[in-house]
Amino acid sequence: MSPIDDELRAALHGRAQVLAPSTDPLAGIERRAKRIQRNRIGAAVTASALAVVAVAAVVPALQQTSATPRQDVPRVAATLEPTPAPQQASYALDPEAPWTYRGDPQLAVQGDLDAYTVQWAATHGVLTDDVDMTPLFGQVYEPSATPEVVYLVTQRSTGDHWWGVAQATESGPELLCDRELLPGQQALAAALPGDEQARLLVVAAPDVSGINYGPDDSGAVSAMAELSPGVATVAMLSNPPDDYYVLVDRSGREISRGPAPDLAVQNPDPPRDTAVDLQALDPESPWGVRGDRSLVTDGQLDALGQGWAARNGISAVVETVPLYVQRYEADAGIEVVYLVRSGDGPWTWGVATLGEGGWSWYAEHEITRPLRALAAALPGDEGDERLLVVAAPSMGGGMYAADGSDFAPMTDLAPGVFLTSISPGDADDEYMVLDGNGDPDDPVFRGPAPDYQNAG
Repeated sequence: MSPIDDELRAALHGRAQVLAPSTDPLAGIERRAKRIQRNRIGAAVTASALAVVAVAAVVPALQQTSATPRQDVPRVAATLEPTPAPQQASYALDPEAPWTYRGDPQLAVQGDLDAYTVQWAATHGVLTDDVDMTPLFGQVYEPSATPEVVYLVTQRSTGDHWWGVAQATESGPELLCDRELLPGQQALAAALPGDEQARLLVVAAPDVSGINYGPDDSGAVSAMAELSPGVATVAMLSNPPDDYYVLVDRSGREISRGPAPDLAVQNPDPPRDTAVDLQALDPESPWGVRGDRSLVTDGQLDALGQGWAARNGISAVVETVPLYVQRYEADAGIEVVYLVRSGDGPWTWGVATLGEGGWSWYAEHEITRPLRALAAALPGDEGDERLLVVAAPSMGGGMYAADGSDFAPMTDLAPGVFLTSISPGDADDEYMVLDGNGDPDDPVFRGPAPDYQNAG
């Protein structure tokens, strides 16, 4: 070996001692494999996270898109639970949530409603505390300037519901119509007296668009005159059994229809027990005359009837029946509570006084339903007035309450005839008639004291 070879070998050995020893190749491969695996797992996690974010962003968009269905494709939910028909859902009168009051707001004041409540309670033979009255519509009927209120009544003790029309007359409140409310009833239709002919008044839901009237079975209808939203009236040109009214919506579609009521038969009497019926006045078989019948002659009674006929434009022969006769000591006049009618016409009751100038009338009321008491406010002495009440002879007493005060006994003038002095103009005065037991907690009749009425 040459010297050059020896020098080269020595240089290589020295270089080898300076370099670090070589690593294990298998260990390096394992380290690279683990790094690659970590990188792949990280990439997979990142991709999953991105996928979740993408789904979270896409799902609301899909939900928002599906919540707005195409107009030509109905939603599936609409076919699962069909909604009720519009007239069932919105047009029927719900006693628990009555229609909004419409009409003259001055006619819905509590004082007037209290008077109507007392009259309704007296008509049905219940206590006023058992009556909850809600006004639905009020107007002043112009031809007679008479206030009218359409009402809803709930009898608290029974849960029964009634509706009707009350009128404020000079002699006190009068129920022109009083009927039970039927389940799902969509219109309150009443036939009422008019100026020259009967009129039909229909009260429906405020969102009813129109109310039409058909006077016969020809199928032709005409719009009734609107008084307020959902309230209309029309003159009843005829009253055959096929007259009807129709409720329509905004599109002109018929909601419902019903027969026009008959003015003569629209108010059936509320159910009463046999004892109460026997206590009511039957003009065909009236109570016997009480008081002093000898104070007035047959001729004077005939003159009373003829005077009544003349005042009412009647030329036919009339029938006059006295119920009570007395002499009023303050002016020595003769007072007669009477029944009168012409031919087969309706009976009228009233009070007339016979003085030096002939007969004068202080009360006059046509009898349209059974009456359990006849009450009249008459002139009194020293500025006061008198309340005279005539009831069946079997009644046990009369009681009177002035302006919301406690009831006090009235003076007995004869069996079933009672008298007390009253102050003029007390709107809250009441009276009641007791049965033979005299129990004030169960009166035969209770009602508002009438206003003074000078009939001429």
